[in-house]
Amino acid sequence: IFAQTNAEFNKKGIDAFYNKDYAKAIEYFKKSINQNPNDPYANYNLACVYAVQMSLCEDMEEDSNIYKLLQTAVQNKPSYRETMLKDKDLKIIKDTFQFGILAGFDQKTIFTRITWYGPSPGAYGHIDQFNFDPKGTFVYTKKSFDDNDGKLIHLKYEGTYKWITTDTFQIKFKNQSPIDIKTNQFLKGKHTERILEIEGFMHHFSDSPDRCSA
Repeated sequence: IFAQTNAEFNKKGIDAFYNKDYAKAIEYFKKSINQNPNDPYANYNLACVYAVQMSLCEDMEEDSNIYKLLQTAVQNKPSYRETMLKDKDLKIIKDTFQFGILAGFDQKTIFTRITWYGPSPGAYGHIDQFNFDPKGTFVYTKKSFDDNDGKLIHLKYEGTYKWITTDTFQIKFKNQSPIDIKTNQFLKGKHTERILEIEGFMHHFSDSPDRCSA
């Protein structure tokens, strides 16, 4: 009886993945990694399987494990760094801080690629979010309910921001603000990898919408 090679395990893993048999795909890619922990092909494809499962909210792996797999793949095959950016299977994690690090972006670029989500306390998902533009503007969106008919509405507030250090900044809302502050008042903000905090807001923001728990 001849032992199966990495190539055979990887081929079977790909076939299972295309057939949406994710459990089998995981099994084969793990067997390949057991034979060669640095196999970039198996590490990358196992990360893709986990990311697809995450997008479907089923059998979710910790996203930290997905990043570890991608890191191993990129370290052993640098061309995967470019592949990551185009791969639709990884869509669910593309706008996260750690993905930006693996892709080689600087912190300020990562900051503007991320949608920063507020908490998700119920069926309507995250209650608010920030999106920052590289040109120094931002949009804050907040979910609310219409006083007349009770329908869900999205309130939008715009403003500008400027960097103080690589991880601290100031924001200023234009025209009106979602919180009780003075006109033209600057608010301090800071981010530490995956967490964003802004003065005046009672909750923090993160790079994950936490949509599966909503």
